[in-house]
Amino acid sequence: MLGGVLMCSLAVRAGGVARLDVIPAPRDAVAGASAFDPATAAVIAVSDNAEDRFAARGLMAALRETHGIDCPITLLASNSSNSHQLWLGTGNQMPSIPEVSQPEGYALAVGSTGVLVRARDDAGLFYGAQTLIQLLEQARREHAPIPGWTIRDWPNFAWRARYFDASQYFGSVVATRANLEHEITQLARYKLNWLCFDAYNFVPFASFPACANANTLSLADWNNLVELAHRNHVTLVPSLQSFAQIYDVIWTCDAGKPYREATAPGLICPSRPENVRFLQGLYTDLISVFKYSPVLGIGCSETGMQWGTNFCPLCKARMDHGETEEQIYCKHVRDCVEAVGLAAKQAGRAVRPMMWGDEFYMGYNGKRWTGIEMIPTNTIMGHWMYWPSYEYMSGLLQRGFDVFFLSATYQHNIYLVDLSPQTPSDGKWAPLLNSGVRNIADQAIQAAADNEKGFPARVIGGGCATFSQHDIRCWDTTWFAYLLQSEYSWGRPTNTDEAVMDSFIDKFAGVYYQARIPEAARVIAAAYRDLDAVKSDIERNNYLIHDIIGLYDLQDQGYNGNTLSNAIKSIDALAAQPQVPGKSLSEIRQRCENALRQTAAYRKQLPTILSDMDNVESLQFLISAPHKMENHVKRTLLLLDTSDAFRKMTSAPDAAAKEALGPTFSDLEKRCVDLRADTRILTDEIEDLTRTGGADFYRQALTQLDGLQQRLAAACQNAGNLEKR
Repeated sequence: MLGGVLMCSLAVRAGGVARLDVIPAPRDAVAGASAFDPATAAVIAVSDNAEDRFAARGLMAALRETHGIDCPITLLASNSSNSHQLWLGTGNQMPSIPEVSQPEGYALAVGSTGVLVRARDDAGLFYGAQTLIQLLEQARREHAPIPGWTIRDWPNFAWRARYFDASQYFGSVVATRANLEHEITQLARYKLNWLCFDAYNFVPFASFPACANANTLSLADWNNLVELAHRNHVTLVPSLQSFAQIYDVIWTCDAGKPYREATAPGLICPSRPENVRFLQGLYTDLISVFKYSPVLGIGCSETGMQWGTNFCPLCKARMDHGETEEQIYCKHVRDCVEAVGLAAKQAGRAVRPMMWGDEFYMGYNGKRWTGIEMIPTNTIMGHWMYWPSYEYMSGLLQRGFDVFFLSATYQHNIYLVDLSPQTPSDGKWAPLLNSGVRNIADQAIQAAADNEKGFPARVIGGGCATFSQHDIRCWDTTWFAYLLQSEYSWGRPTNTDEAVMDSFIDKFAGVYYQARIPEAARVIAAAYRDLDAVKSDIERNNYLIHDIIGLYDLQDQGYNGNTLSNAIKSIDALAAQPQVPGKSLSEIRQRCENALRQTAAYRKQLPTILSDMDNVESLQFLISAPHKMENHVKRTLLLLDTSDAFRKMTSAPDAAAKEALGPTFSDLEKRCVDLRADTRILTDEIEDLTRTGGADFYRQALTQLDGLQQRLAAACQNAGNLEKR
């Protein structure tokens, strides 16, 4: 399923290969004979600086959770090498440990008397402690000591990110201070060190307070988040769309009118010099709030598709005098880059501008790479590509631009994160077969390979993005994608086979949900596999009868504009055609019935393991997945039976035959009423989990189910059935 995996060297010992359930997988790990029982730990000794003491306190809290031990922290004496060290042990007899000199790297050695972590910098010690915490959790889960691992580990990419578009999540659980606090600690746990986001008016602007609204977090909120992130070695990196897609800043308040490209809602006018000064003020505000970020994004992506030919008189006049659309675009970008430099100089900090490179490598009016020579090469270029091909990354590197790459998982994340974008293949736009989880792996592999080619610039890092309300519907199972990004951006990915996904699913189930017993982890892993197969079957059915309603998907027209009434027409059309293997009504029904068996099993089983998990909150989201799937396939079966009943009504030879269908329509109407009730309950359930967004899908279903019920009620009456409900 994936194009690569991080391979670590595991020594075979008696009983087979030692397990190492750590995400991301360490770069080099060898299992030895000497194991350590955490229950015997008597002390946590750590080098004496604030960052290392913070890492030690996290380890102390984890040891309480996993083994019920309150292990005191003591301070190690300073040493000549000035290395960062942490020792969890029974005494002072420490094992030997290899040296790791790379930034953020660490070495970890397990002996019979304890576990020693050593690093060159405080970030490395922190990440070594995170690995040790996961080893403690694995030891508890397996009721076993920590095997005698010797680990040398460091990241392949300096920047390892999760990226989100704030405007897509306003009003939802994602865009809350509480969730961002949770995300920061989760990112740190899995060695992801950037939380990047398109800010819009999610952040208050001291220079332009007029755009703040109910979605804007307070300055105090952001100050706390920035410091929390910094302590956890996570950098909050803001980006402000500075050309197109700036709607939430200047198009929602009267004070924004002077800055607008009046004929193109959502754009700032590039032909007003005062607009660059306005943007510089916003940049200054962001640089002030996000004081640890070495980067400020200026966006400038997808401008052509929003600008189109809707040019204001000032822009039109420039074109009439010979400037091209791309020249106006590039001059504005260059002005924004210079404005970041001026804002950074004013703040007394080194801050590099970052923009998306799609306007260059995708091109204007069919011409690629036009105007990129106008952009200063201190600008970091964002390479977003959500399916192959990835050759534009090397094009940016060849031109001297450092690159930040971005993958995404948002296609078809309707019920839970999509683990198999390649299934089904029939009916899907071909590039989508390599999107999602495959995109995460393949783009990281390409980025690592490009860094070996001697280009004048480097891929500094990459991340996984979530865009659109698809992710709210399956929140927070998308953490599978973020952990996969960690796996591929920390270590060096190499090609391997289909077994990669299976092994990662198993590891993810235990590690992310913090399962306390192996059986609970196995239930979660099986749920991800089986429910993903159900998801694929629902997709197969949708490509035939178009019964996934309430969605809009830019890349997959099979999801757009679907209605229940049109789905019934599609079913009628299939019934009139010769049976095609895989595309018959009987096979649609068979897939639904199999889905009902699977979803019923997991609706019953998943709640039983809540007490065997530490990450109970995330399990609540997973528990909702089989309910959402069950609701959908019951609706599909109702449509199949409704179509069948109406066809029989149409072909009935006389009034008596039509009247005989009365009980059938009465039963269908009752099923519709029951399905509406379940959909209302499901809507409440999703709103409780996500606050908003994810329930829109079900509100549209409710509206259409109302119409279907009226149609069935009328059919009952026409059939002469007087025994209502």
